[in-house]
Amino acid sequence: MINHRDKSNFRDEIIGDDLLINAIDWIKSNLSISDVFDNEDIADYASENFSVGEIFGDNEIIEYVKNNYSPLNVFPIEDITSIYRDEQISIIVDEKG
Repeated sequence: MINHRDKSNFRDEIIGDDLLINAIDWIKSNLSISDVFDNEDIADYASENFSVGEIFGDNEIIEYVKNNYSPLNVFPIEDITSIYRDEQISIIVDEKG
């Protein structure tokens, strides 16, 4: 059975002199960000406070773009045709080499 001393210890441990600080520490230790904030709030905070490069590495960004976008949605058509033309010229030069 819980006695007065146990109740006091519990109160001191949970509440103590710094209720807000203890509550924040408990939340940080026991909950995930998504338990506390909804996805829209998290996305808003991230977009307002970080650049994509601070969150993801170059390889992650490149892979995401490659898997989700057509080159035509990412690059100007002039760049795409220039790269294609340059690759074709390289192939011809290599073949004649």
